[in-house]
Amino acid sequence: MEPIFVSVIKFWLRWVLRRISPGLLISGAALALFLLVLYWMMPEAVPGLAQRGLGLVFAALVGAVYFYATRDPDLHEIMLAHMRQGQHLDFGKQVRADQHVHKKLDLPVLGETTVRSIVGVCLILVSFAWWLTPFAPVAVAQREIEDVSVPLTSGILAVVLVSPDAELVVAQPPTVPMAAQRLAKRIPNDAPPMLLVRKAIALSQYDLARQRLEEAASDESIERIEIELAHAQNSMYAGAFAEAAEWYEKVLERDPDNPTLLAQAAVAGLHEGDFRKTQQLISQALKNCRSAKPEEAFRLATCLHIQAAAFTIMAYRYDLAENNNRRAQQLWSGDLPPEHHEGKAAGLNNQAVVFALTGNLPGARSMGDWAVDEWEKIDERSPRLASALANEAMRLHIEGRYFQSQEVADRGLAMLRNTLPIGHPVIAMGMDNVAVTDLALGEYERATPADVKALVPTFEGSLGRQYPMVAAAMNIVADSYLVVALPDKARSYYEQALGVTEASLGAKHPYMITGLMGLAEVFLRQEQYEQARSNCEQARQIAEKAFGERHAAIARCMLMDARILMAEGKGHEARGLFDGALEITKKRFGDVHPLVADSLAGLGALDDGPRTIAGGIARFEEALKIYEQLLGPGYERHPAVARLLFSMAKLQAKRGEVDKARQLLARCLQIQQQVLVPYDPQLADTLTAQAKLLRAEKPPKTAEAEALEKRAEKIRENYVKENRR
Repeated sequence: MEPIFVSVIKFWLRWVLRRISPGLLISGAALALFLLVLYWMMPEAVPGLAQRGLGLVFAALVGAVYFYATRDPDLHEIMLAHMRQGQHLDFGKQVRADQHVHKKLDLPVLGETTVRSIVGVCLILVSFAWWLTPFAPVAVAQREIEDVSVPLTSGILAVVLVSPDAELVVAQPPTVPMAAQRLAKRIPNDAPPMLLVRKAIALSQYDLARQRLEEAASDESIERIEIELAHAQNSMYAGAFAEAAEWYEKVLERDPDNPTLLAQAAVAGLHEGDFRKTQQLISQALKNCRSAKPEEAFRLATCLHIQAAAFTIMAYRYDLAENNNRRAQQLWSGDLPPEHHEGKAAGLNNQAVVFALTGNLPGARSMGDWAVDEWEKIDERSPRLASALANEAMRLHIEGRYFQSQEVADRGLAMLRNTLPIGHPVIAMGMDNVAVTDLALGEYERATPADVKALVPTFEGSLGRQYPMVAAAMNIVADSYLVVALPDKARSYYEQALGVTEASLGAKHPYMITGLMGLAEVFLRQEQYEQARSNCEQARQIAEKAFGERHAAIARCMLMDARILMAEGKGHEARGLFDGALEITKKRFGDVHPLVADSLAGLGALDDGPRTIAGGIARFEEALKIYEQLLGPGYERHPAVARLLFSMAKLQAKRGEVDKARQLLARCLQIQQQVLVPYDPQLADTLTAQAKLLRAEKPPKTAEAEALEKRAEKIRENYVKENRR
């Protein structure tokens, strides 16, 4: 007889061997491999979510091993084993003897279940609970609270220039970087006071930040300069630039030679409109950076970037701005900064703006695309990416590609609305940008005076009455009044815009050109030719000093001057101006551009003699083809096309091609009735021209002509009434 311990060992050996299965082997091997990796390859601590995930995997593997180990062998396999052993006569009895009967319990809710299942679930829970104790092989890494001061500071120093229209450049008010917002959300509510202050700033809770700063002021362990700097940055992001400048003055009293603080104070002065202070501060910052060690290259690049932005806004030596931007990019391309950062992207954006201003459109296109690419790599939802898109839209507008410009402007505005709070001035800038493209396309219903007028108080309330964006908004309002045939109201807004521009940027700044040319257009329509010529001449002098004699702004002034001369009946003097404008615009933009079409139209109108009239008509046809290429199938709805058709009809009538003239006037009237207001005098001019053709027929159609003339007279009466309101 065998000893009892031998029998026990044999029993358990048989029990284990019967339960060995592929599932048990695989789960056991997986558990062993998992523990091996944990102890030898994993770091000692990982983020909490990852650590809990590993715990769930461990508990699941433990449960799998348990359930495979306690699983009953398949009865079919047991019977086959007994038959092979010659026990076929009593294998049923033997199987019943060997089969383990699991105890069962009747539990509430769960119903009848086995003790094996309950033990398995408890084992899984215990395994996971053990994993959460300090004895687990992998601990939870302590979360480091990252200070958001670095991205907040970089958001101020990375000055982004935007072009709300073709002539103006402004510094976009600072927007909190998305990286700062993400870091702020990780800061717990029991963090140190100054971290809570920066959290509030990063989450655009500026009033809360001020409240916490007042509380922190009573804490003697916090340095005063830290509190004052936080006040300054909070004011910058809140748009209170004068207040921010005052706080930076206090900060610099404590640390007057710090280049980063000097640069931030310079940016505050730039937004405040104090360009003299900006120049002094940034010059001192540059001097301190250049006298420092080589590792100050990043600060030097930042200061060069800010100075270039100031030069661009002030219209002071665009060549110096371009050189500074280029030098900053060279420094940023070194090994010190990260590959993609806010300053580099802002510098590329600003260089694109400089190129667009000075007429280097290929350079603007290249730099603008690069800037958009950089912003996308930093954050695809950044408001600054939207600003780069707005600049791209304005560059397309300058090129005369209005549909593409509108598409990009709409995309940028949608991005701003998805990332910034309602009423933010940067959103209003995007709306201004869209309004420019809408007016260029003749889609006046999308840019009504009432809609664009709402932009003015937005800028005045958030940025101040003398901020240049106020002038830009006023100019857009004036443009919208012009297209609805209300020149008196347009004049009022152009004059206000000139006042703001002169007060904020100076009487010789290039942005004065926009208001002066707008006034010249108003005076031309009101037949006040001397006033129109005076404004046009003043605009041309400013443009020549800022851009030279071959810039597109000069071409626009030449076209306006030529139109004034033609209105005065001095067509022979106007021809040279049209020729000069055509030469400049073709060199700048190529053969397909609205200014090229306008120059051709002016020359075509002058070619009305018997020997030249065919050439004049050909020029108008060429101008129409330009608009067709630029605008596609929708070109037949553009008001500029209506003007071309009207002028070409006059030539056809003078040539004796009455049927062609009638057809052209019919097309012209159809466009005008779609896009112009009912009291626009252009409608009256077209009806009068149609009546003239009817009277010239043989026999004359006097009744029809009189009906058209009465309609024209009524339109002119309504025009006068509307302008008296």
